[in-house]
Amino acid sequence: MHGCKATTAAEATRFVGCTFEDRPYHGQAAYGSFTMHSDAHARHMSFTNCRFVGTRNYLIWAIVAQPDTASFFHFRGSTFLYDYAQAAQGSYNNLQGTVFTGTTVFRDGPHRTSLGRTNTTLGNGGAPQSTVVRAPGSLQLLASNCVYGVITGLDIGRRPAHSRDSASVVIGANNALVMNEPIWQPSELYIGPTSRLIVKKGGSLVLQRHAKLLVEGQLIVENGAYFFLDPQAELVTAGRGKVRLGPQAIKGKHPTLN
Repeated sequence: MHGCKATTAAEATRFVGCTFEDRPYHGQAAYGSFTMHSDAHARHMSFTNCRFVGTRNYLIWAIVAQPDTASFFHFRGSTFLYDYAQAAQGSYNNLQGTVFTGTTVFRDGPHRTSLGRTNTTLGNGGAPQSTVVRAPGSLQLLASNCVYGVITGLDIGRRPAHSRDSASVVIGANNALVMNEPIWQPSELYIGPTSRLIVKKGGSLVLQRHAKLLVEGQLIVENGAYFFLDPQAELVTAGRGKVRLGPQAIKGKHPTLN
């Protein structure tokens, strides 16, 4: 499934209330390496209240056809379930050029017994602010033993439509969010004035060399959470922005998720 190169949002491929799963069907193994695969084929594609369930393979490979914000894929209220009984087959999840709205959750499925490392790439080397969590919305990274590497940018709650709208990203235990060193574009993690990034106990936030963290809202690093800021990375607070590190937060990288 690729989606179409829609010239307008009205022509785009849309999925509502769908489940994408790689379980065998009538004894036939699931075809392909991902539950959904679209590599530079589609624009404006959207998923509303959808579920992506991985039992063997990685979940999703989604790269927009053009690296501009108008072309981004939209995920509204979607759930990504890691339900592996063995290590995931393939390379890694890839979400390049995406907007998250509503509550989006990455979590373990009820039958997961294999806790092998699962890697996901967010962002897009061709566009700034290329992973967007739009207010009101929440992105919750709660599955076990996962690393989310960001290329170029993660934008949390920029310019909310209403002053009371907020966005949040939650990094759960045994999860790491890594702002990678810039390649083609500056690498920036932005937290808007009504929004929060929360690193829970056992979770990890890493800013590699030359990455930038701009806080106009709140960065909260709880006790027992990991926070690593490379000496050549940049941390800036603006407006009412606050960085709150618990007294027992750990200034360093997670021992296994790095």
